[in-house]
Amino acid sequence: MSVELEKLLKEIGNYIRQTKERTLFSLGGRGHYENPVSDLLAFFMDPAAEHGLGTVFLSAFLECLPEYEFRNLPLGRVWITREEGTEDRKRIDLVLRGTGWMMLIENKIYHWQANPFLEYKAHFTKLNGGAPPYMVVLSPEGNAKENDWLGVAYQDYCEKLTEGMVMLERSLSGSKWLVFANELILHLENELYTAPMEKKAIEFLEANWEEVTRVQKLASDYRTFLHQELKAQLIENLDDQNAWTKEDKWAIRCFGSRWGQANIAWWYDSEQPKCPIHFTVYVPNPNEWQIQMGQTEFESRNMRPVREGSWIGWRGFQGFESRADAMIEFVRLAEVVERMLQTTQVPAEAAAVRIVADNSETNN
Repeated sequence: MSVELEKLLKEIGNYIRQTKERTLFSLGGRGHYENPVSDLLAFFMDPAAEHGLGTVFLSAFLECLPEYEFRNLPLGRVWITREEGTEDRKRIDLVLRGTGWMMLIENKIYHWQANPFLEYKAHFTKLNGGAPPYMVVLSPEGNAKENDWLGVAYQDYCEKLTEGMVMLERSLSGSKWLVFANELILHLENELYTAPMEKKAIEFLEANWEEVTRVQKLASDYRTFLHQELKAQLIENLDDQNAWTKEDKWAIRCFGSRWGQANIAWWYDSEQPKCPIHFTVYVPNPNEWQIQMGQTEFESRNMRPVREGSWIGWRGFQGFESRADAMIEFVRLAEVVERMLQTTQVPAEAAAVRIVADNSETNN
């Protein structure tokens, strides 16, 4: 490796951002949607709700507003409604009513601010005894399209929330709602304003674009080499001229021509030092004997079974830092899969064999 390339690779490490921490909301959902988050905000903003967090969500929001008067609003009794409609059936996300005050909150994430803001104002002014309510747009940018609407940025809100939550950690340390609230804040941070690259990283990439492109080409060439090498090993060791491989982004999947859909995934754990090589063996609809064989051949090698519908995947937790050592293990696994799939009948002594699969691990 040239001195220049080695220097570049070391410097790149200073700009690689860590993978975002997953949350309950990112695991159970698909990104960020306005309605579910508005539902959660309505719940947590209500000081009297069962979460027991008091006014922390509401107070943090009011502290983000520019006028000092909002921080003195009485919060002893607050009523919050979702999707409250106007006379023309236009709905606003949140309506907050307190003693002597009313506030409208429009939660905008990925859509243009094309709401009927004037209609909102006219309708709720009537309901507020002729006095215009406070009107706020909550969005990633913190901008409001209409002049008489205030804007709050999600980043400012999350920062205020985090400060407030710290004060509750000791008194509510065992509360499930404290956990859920912190998960929601982290989810909002990840989805709405954590930039994929910092300014320094952008400047570094732009200044070294040619060199970085060369590194990308080098990585692509290495991936091609792996495909060729893995296929060659299958051909040589299984006497299978029709063996093949498939690029699957997170892994290279390797297939024998006699395996059907069964395959071995060669993948790298980029979250670990030196990016060790791991394997996962996938077998569709295994019979009792094949399950027993997997227990004997795979689980003894620190490979954990994972049930995925009708499939079983044996995932390896022992990483290989050496490609040569990993290739030896790959050949051994391929030979086991070849033998495993040659038998379809279940021996009588294996009839009672069952597998306890770890449903928490999925990769297929």
